[in-house]
Amino acid sequence: MSARLERSGVFALALLGITLAAIGIRVLALEAGGTLLATGDEDYYFQTAVEIAREGRHLYPPRGALAEWPPGYPYFLSLFVPGGSEVSAEAIVARLVAAQIGLGGLLVALCGALGRAWFGAREGLVAASLAALYPNFVVFSHYLFSETLFSALILVALLGVVRFEERPTAGVLVLSGVALGLATLTRELALPVAGVCAAWWVFRASPGARPRAVGHAIALLAVIAAIVVPWTLRNDRVLGSPVLVSNAGWLNLRSGNSLSETDWMRPAGFELEAFRRTYFAIPDEMERADYARSQALVLIGEEQPAWIFKKAVRTAALLASPDSYLFKKISRGAYPELGPDAIRVLLVVVPASTLVLLLLALPAWAADRRRGRRELVATLALAVFAIHLLANASVRYRLPWMPLAVLYAASMLSDPRRVLASIGTRSRAGVAVLGLLLLLTGVPYFWPDAVSLFETGRYREAMRP
Repeated sequence: MSARLERSGVFALALLGITLAAIGIRVLALEAGGTLLATGDEDYYFQTAVEIAREGRHLYPPRGALAEWPPGYPYFLSLFVPGGSEVSAEAIVARLVAAQIGLGGLLVALCGALGRAWFGAREGLVAASLAALYPNFVVFSHYLFSETLFSALILVALLGVVRFEERPTAGVLVLSGVALGLATLTRELALPVAGVCAAWWVFRASPGARPRAVGHAIALLAVIAAIVVPWTLRNDRVLGSPVLVSNAGWLNLRSGNSLSETDWMRPAGFELEAFRRTYFAIPDEMERADYARSQALVLIGEEQPAWIFKKAVRTAALLASPDSYLFKKISRGAYPELGPDAIRVLLVVVPASTLVLLLLALPAWAADRRRGRRELVATLALAVFAIHLLANASVRYRLPWMPLAVLYAASMLSDPRRVLASIGTRSRAGVAVLGLLLLLTGVPYFWPDAVSLFETGRYREAMRP
């Protein structure tokens, strides 16, 4: 059976079947969930996409914002905005959600493809199946957020980066660079990811091949620059100031450093909302960014010398929490047809699925000895953690990296004996410690909201940032 799966035609057919089933699951989940309510950045992406499609310009009309958020996702959505000003907003949203569901299916297929490239055909199909069923992937295929697109682009890039390290060709290098460039235009977080990938090529090379690997790394960064720099020049032209991709970084830096005076593990909700009102009331976009930057530096200065400790602990708890953006949507009334019993079922299924995936992934990651991939994943995780430590952290921002957990969980499920036999005593102890830290930081952090959701169907602070 394993030999048959390794044949590309058999594997592709099986992967296609899983992908189509995943799209069906997402359509059924959308119908079961009822009316969706836009929250957070969704309105920005929606209105900007319509503006791009109809006026040919990246602009968020309510604030006249030209580069407040990255352009990649609005441009993707604009491809699916129907023509004609008479088309209702509801009809446009339906088209965009349909496109997002298709993107969710693509993410499932990419999990399968990367699983096969990293481990084998069986692991690839198990990874695709897990991705098809993972509740957070399902619900995010209905939301107008950039996470799914960003995750798909990162998976394409990682597939190319690993294949190029094994068999370097110009086409794979360009594909990896284009994917990372587009990912950067979707979320600037792709830039440190690109740096990690380029450095991985260099450090993986033998001493004699290192100069050539440096050349490959420079070429990768050059392709990324060719994608990103035209947008940077556009920003300089329309804003009169250099902005690499967007001004979102300063807002995130200020938001992520709003530590409550009474409980620094929690965001200072009322204070942060007051800042946001002032921030968005400033008419000029660059003045808003300057205001956010100055406020963030003041807050960081006030928290010294304990700032780095507080942010590290809080960021770890936020990213390890089994919470889901689904519950934020529920708390804000986005699913009016969900009754208390349905919410309680979701409260068990959704967090448990995240914890199970992460706990299964840890031993498989520790057992991965193939061509430095374990080190690549660990370095990526550290880079992503560092960025969120400096700026803002949320369970929503974990979603683009969950496909890596899916891949390793698939490896564990496919051959648990082999995985466990590949882990030494010291590594087993390390895996146990990491698993305990995950449970002892994330679960207690989410617990008060879990109790509130169970009892009332809402977070303790339903409108918290």
